[in-house]
Amino acid sequence: MEQNFVCIGAQKAGTTTLADILSVHPDICIPPVKETKYFLFPEDYAKGKSFYDAYFSNYAGQKAVGEFDPDYLMFPETAARIRETLGDNIKLIVVIRHPADRAYSHYLMTKRKGLEPHAFEAALAAEATRKGDLKTRKIFGYLERGMYGRQLQAFLQVFPAANFLFLEFERDLIRGRADMVQRVQAFL
Repeated sequence: MEQNFVCIGAQKAGTTTLADILSVHPDICIPPVKETKYFLFPEDYAKGKSFYDAYFSNYAGQKAVGEFDPDYLMFPETAARIRETLGDNIKLIVVIRHPADRAYSHYLMTKRKGLEPHAFEAALAAEATRKGDLKTRKIFGYLERGMYGRQLQAFLQVFPAANFLFLEFERDLIRGRADMVQRVQAFL
């Protein structure tokens, strides 16, 4: 089995919806665990490719094999890990959303999980003091996760532009879903 695509994000931009749509396609294999975090956590990455391959327990000869993990976009070290493990020709899907809408949706999710004690404006103001470890940044990076240009630089330095498919949540997943599905299928 050879993985040939990764959807790297962004969080709260429709990656779960896109994964759900593609998971029913007979030629696409997405692991039962949508977000493996393999390229994010050094302790998982150190376990090697066979550890990663084990996530794809549902592989049955599909042509397109890959995962969806919106955390990869936020953390630049994942770009080099993806290339080292999956090669130069890996296809990367990037789904973005209006940064303010994305941040508010992220905040609501964090609040719903009982992790955010602050009102939205206070949570945004507190973000600068919540830059501790990787997990803290993942949870409370409301503004940071919307800095797409900065985040994409690491990936664009490692992969050629032809490896990317960029989708916009509002345009592609909400208003143009049928066309978007065809674009993704052609890309993969």
